[in-house]
Amino acid sequence: MPLSSIAYAEDVEFCQHRDTNNNNYCDGGYLPKPHLTNAVDVAGYVSWGFHSTLGIAFSTNGTVTWTGASSWWLIESFESGNGQRNTDYGGFFHWFAPNAFGGANHANTPVGAVTHVDEPGLSGVNNPYTYFNLWASGKSFGIAAWNSRRTERFQAVGDPFVVK
Repeated sequence: MPLSSIAYAEDVEFCQHRDTNNNNYCDGGYLPKPHLTNAVDVAGYVSWGFHSTLGIAFSTNGTVTWTGASSWWLIESFESGNGQRNTDYGGFFHWFAPNAFGGANHANTPVGAVTHVDEPGLSGVNNPYTYFNLWASGKSFGIAAWNSRRTERFQAVGDPFVVK
């Protein structure tokens, strides 16, 4: 794939308002930063997830939509609860919903996802460089997920043997 085909938006959102009872919690006042919200022929996606201006249901409410051949791709978010079953953090249950990312009948759902079941901090999330590069080089999802992990509190969701 030519480098001109790769689109990205890179920046960090910072919280403007901290909850007075808990300095680690943002009460919704984020400084807006760029996010990819639509793309064609997606191969991989990483974002801050729920704790950003994307919001809880970014993958199912029309905020982020894919078109073209966007049915064989990987996802990761830097969200601590995205691997929990009962969560409102916009995690893997949302990512694999039938209408996720603007598709119908699972047309745009990812083929694999790395998620976290505990607060990983940025040093504990999967290394996106390793994760996406292993996938792009033809390694299986399982190899990409396992070799990019930086914590024991993660899960890989998808077929471990699938390749790009």
